[in-house]
Amino acid sequence: LPDLVCDGVTDLKDKDQLLKILQPVLASKQYGSEQTLAPIVADACLTVMDAQGKFNAESVRVCKIPGSSVSQSTLLEGYVAMRGLETVVTNATDAKIAVYACGFEAS
Repeated sequence: LPDLVCDGVTDLKDKDQLLKILQPVLASKQYGSEQTLAPIVADACLTVMDAQGKFNAESVRVCKIPGSSVSQSTLLEGYVAMRGLETVVTNATDAKIAVYACGFEAS
């Protein structure tokens, strides 16, 4: 089997080597969009990857926005709220934010 290997990846922290892996995988699911999506997916993987080159796929979330196209895709670091927030505050400096995924009652 070693004679059948045509190419390899030595450093998963290198974006160019990571792209060699990602483009064929993305082409099998999103044919025609792999050139657009591969750099975004590579950046997302590199952002959450630990020192050993491992990462939890649940650390990366995909947020679909109705009416947008694949060419408008981008990587955002942080938190994206898909619904309107229940507040009138639109801007804050040095804020500390808590996000709850369940009902929260202040009494």
